[in-house]
Formats: sequence, C-alpha cells, structure tokens
Amino acid sequence: MPGMRLYNYAGSANGYKVELLLALLGRSYERVEVPIFDGASRTPAFLAKNPAGRIPVLELDDGRCLPESNAILWHLARDTAFVPETPADEDRVLAWLMFEQSEVEPVIGSARFWMQTGRARERRDELGRRLSWAKQTLATLERELADKAFLVGDRASIADLAIYAYVHLAPEIDLPLGPHVTAWCARLAALPGFIPSALRYDASAMAASVAPVAPVSPSRATEDSRYDTRMDNKYGYSTTIDIPVEVAAHEPWFNQTLTQVNDSLLRLGIFGGEYHWHKHDNEDECFVVLDGELELDIEGSGTVTLGPQRGYTVPKGVVHRTRAKAKTVVLMIESASVTPTGD
Repeated sequence: MPGMRLYNYAGSANGYKVELLLALLGRSYERVEVPIFDGASRTPAFLAKNPAGRIPVLELDDGRCLPESNAILWHLARDTAFVPETPADEDRVLAWLMFEQSEVEPVIGSARFWMQTGRARERRDELGRRLSWAKQTLATLERELADKAFLVGDRASIADLAIYAYVHLAPEIDLPLGPHVTAWCARLAALPGFIPSALRYDASAMAASVAPVAPVSPSRATEDSRYDTRMDNKYGYSTTIDIPVEVAAHEPWFNQTLTQVNDSLLRLGIFGGEYHWHKHDNEDECFVVLDGELELDIEGSGTVTLGPQRGYTVPKGVVHRTRAKAKTVVLMIESASVTPTGD
C-alpha cells in the first residue's frame, strides 16, 4: 500500500505501536504529524477522518480512514506472522488487545502523561490510584511471561506490540519492570526491523503553569540550532529524576527541564565548547556543576571556574557565557519564564 498515510503525534505510544508494526513489516507510508495540543485533531478536516478527534489514523490508499490504534494493528497484521494462524490464538490476541486498552494505556499512559506534562499535582489522588493499578498490571504480565517468550504462541504478535508500547515506558515514571517483562522487552527489541521509541511531549502539551518554549528570533536561529534545548517538564512530579540516564543519552549542547518547583525550573545542562554571550533581563540563573569543569565568563568581571560540587549565581541583567573544555554536567535553577538562549 504505497499510498498509505499515518496521522500521528510524536508523543503518542498508541501511534508508536503502529509505526513499530509498519517497520517490522517493511511497509512504506507517509507520516503526517498532527499537533494535537494545538487543536489540529479538532479541525473539520481531521474530524472527517476520525469523528472522535484522536490519533493515530491510518488513511488507506483508496482514501478510507481507519482510527483506533489496535484496529489499525489488526488491519495491517492480517495475513502476516503477527496474527496467529488458529482461531483460538486469534481470540487470545484480541483479548490482550482489550487488556491493553483497559489495563495498560489508561493506567501507565495516563500516569506518564500527567507526570511529564506538569499535571500530576492537580491529580495527586487519582495519580496514586493509577500507579497502584499499574503495579498490578505489571505483576500480571510478569506472571504471564514467567514461562513463555511471547504473550500468544511462540512468536511475537500484535498483542506483544500493543502492550509493549506503553509498558516499556513504565520505568520513566518509577515503575520498575520485573525480570520476565524485561527479558520480553529485550526479545521484542531484537526483532528484525525493530525501531526504538523516541516519545516526548512538546511544549504545547505542557500544563498552563509550565513555561513553553520561547520563539527564537531569525537573527539567532542559526546560532541557536547548535543547542538541543528542551523546555518540556520531563519528570514532572512524584517520580525519580534519573540524571545518569540523561547524561549517558545526550551529548553537548543539551539542555532539559527536569522538573518545576513552584515558579522555578530545575534544568540539566550538558556543556561542551562555548555558548554564546547572553543575558536574562528579569531572571537570575544558578549553575551547580555535577561533573567536569565549567568556566563562566562574566562581562566586566573576568572568569569564574567551577569544578564538581561548586556553584555560582549570575544576577539578572548580567551578560555572560559558559564554556567547557570537555563534557560537563551542570544543574541550573532558574525562573519558569526564562528564555534559555537569552533575551
């Protein structure tokens, strides 16, 4: 079906499960990003494709549109190795697809969304219930996978792909996977054609109290493109912040909001080389070095050199730049209204 189009959103695990199956099948398609938090899934044109206004939606080469991620999986996997051959095993796959939509997606998926977009505090009681529920779900899977390689039969099916999409993200919200579930995830990741997830919420997904990414002026666009600056509140509330994982996964220049505390942000910086001269008109900025050596050039005051466990606060309005001769890991504390690249 060379004319297929998949309407999707980069932060959606429901969408990822469809992209994963397409990759495993080696199927070609056109991917259309739908910025759902900007209202793009509520336009008349999109509602004509899916009246529920949700992604993913698969548009077939004859123009028909198929919504609902697990229905899309079933359509694509029909007559392939990802749907079992016997009616009894087909029934078991359908049962797992329903399990995923009742015991996985609204549990792990919702908790992760709330925690990573700054919505956990206003849903604290319900979040606690969902996390407890998620532990029961993971325990069920751990028991099921104790003596089998895959959920149905002796090979991977769409039952595995559907459940994997959210389950493998559980450690992001401090929900550990048992050894059997971990081994199952590894088996799926070893399938030929497997593509890893790269799911993250953009600034428009953040709760109103979380500062969005500030627009970059045209004169700064080329310079700022060197910096991977992420303003999404990655860890949110009530979850463990895993700095070693972030450090291992990224190289300079990388800048990520880890969490928001009242009106301030805790950000992780991975520095290397020179940042441009800049200032913040209305915000102070505190740097604390975790690893490496940071040089802070302060206009009119020389250079401050910071090693591990040393910190320095640059006052608002002071022009400065950061330099690091090697990969240096820094925590920054600054206002939620800050523009990281300067005013």
